[in-house]
Amino acid sequence: MNKQELLVTLTVLKLGRNEMIDNFKEHSPDIYAPSFKYENSPVLLKLAREKYFVSWLNSHWKIFDHITVDIPMAKRKEIQGFFSQSFLELLSKSMSINSLDKYSNLGLVILKDMQTVLENFIKVGDNTEANINSMRVAQAKSVALFNRKIKEITEGK
Repeated sequence: MNKQELLVTLTVLKLGRNEMIDNFKEHSPDIYAPSFKYENSPVLLKLAREKYFVSWLNSHWKIFDHITVDIPMAKRKEIQGFFSQSFLELLSKSMSINSLDKYSNLGLVILKDMQTVLENFIKVGDNTEANINSMRVAQAKSVALFNRKIKEITEGK
């Protein structure tokens, strides 16, 4: 580890942490909207929170790319190796994973896959709630039509 590798890694982690703090302070819809949208569905609420967390973790790689854009490619690869190792160690601790391969792109692949899966789960939940609402409307309509027909029959006597 050299000074530049450590400085870039600490800068990325600091900017990532600041991003999360800003999201909370600025009442980001990504954080707060699911609390209301999924208030009656604890599973979807948990998935939405996990999705935010995974997106936030993924943003560290975007920050890394942004702050290392002017660094020559060979040096950037060295820094990326150190950052990847540090990031994977943090990721493994935060997710209670004991052993992850130390390939530099593994963390990014895991995060993107998790983000996609969580988004799909949320879409399924949204569709399920929409279908339930449609069924409730159809049921209310059927009951109203049934009552109307009963009223016609009883009044026609």
